[in-house]
Amino acid sequence: MNRNSMHNQPIRRYRRQKGYDSARRITVLMMAGIILLGVVVFVMSLTGTGLFADRDPSDGNELPVGTEGSDDLSGEESSSEPDESTPDLIIPDEDVEYEYLNLTPEDIKKGDLLLIDATHPYTFPSVQMAYIAEYKSSSYKIGGTRISLQLKVIHEMNKMMDAFEAATGMKDAIIQPGNAYRSFDDQKKLYDKNPTSAAVPGSSDYHTGASFLFQIYNEVGISPMSSRSESIWLKENAHDYGFTFRFPADKKHITGYSVPWQMRYVGISHATYMYDKFLCLEEYLAFLSEKHKYAGEHLFVECGDGYIYEVFYVEGATEGVIQVPVPKNREYTVSGDNQKGFVVSFKLCASTKTAE
Repeated sequence: MNRNSMHNQPIRRYRRQKGYDSARRITVLMMAGIILLGVVVFVMSLTGTGLFADRDPSDGNELPVGTEGSDDLSGEESSSEPDESTPDLIIPDEDVEYEYLNLTPEDIKKGDLLLIDATHPYTFPSVQMAYIAEYKSSSYKIGGTRISLQLKVIHEMNKMMDAFEAATGMKDAIIQPGNAYRSFDDQKKLYDKNPTSAAVPGSSDYHTGASFLFQIYNEVGISPMSSRSESIWLKENAHDYGFTFRFPADKKHITGYSVPWQMRYVGISHATYMYDKFLCLEEYLAFLSEKHKYAGEHLFVECGDGYIYEVFYVEGATEGVIQVPVPKNREYTVSGDNQKGFVVSFKLCASTKTAE
């Protein structure tokens, strides 16, 4: 080895050491970055922010309606807890006098708020049905003359669809055969054809005569309501006429079905609260029975008709007479839930909101 080589040797060692230190610093910085990222993710998961924030439970993009007359089983899952905060709602400080209705366990199976499913079958109580064709307005279409609903539901649907046409100019909505009232035999025929998607006879919401499905009919043919942008008006205003969407896509894990455009008449106070708090019927009934019994704190709902409604739940019984309190000298409704009790709703007072 000559002197020049010996002179250069320390320089080569210095360069190797420098590269080693540089790599070590990079490694340390990377580890610090990973640790910092981990801390950020941990904090986000605890606080429910950033990537872990709850999604907006609005319906936004609707799934297409499935096979005509059947229950589409597709849809994503989500849930929501009702927020009862109503900072602008002023309840008058006055007592309500009550009297009692004497009802029976059979009455639990009657009314606008019945939960109908495989566990709680419909008992087909005496309810007035009518052909839609004999009472409908000109703001929507029907696919036959023998399609039926409850008469009061037809009247409320006419009001809603007349307002829909006035707001959007659209009158292409149609109810097809099989997408309104179904008898037990009607449902049995559908179930026999497609037992994997149709409800078991006796467990279809269509049995009530208060449930129906709108689609679009034009020169192209039949298509889902979601195919027209005007349909968003119904999503935003149906509750003002007493209608809720019975099987929203994001509640399939609760209801068992995803049929985004199947509507159900439940009454304005109930439909409004379900709309405001993103609740399906199952959630709403459970909420009332747990949180708003007659002897406890009642629920107050301000509705689009200009009134504040008071709502409460009354436990039923399996035998004997059931005394259900109802207000004196006020307009009220009573409905069984087809489970274990009754829901009472009445107009408490005029709305206290300032007209916009």
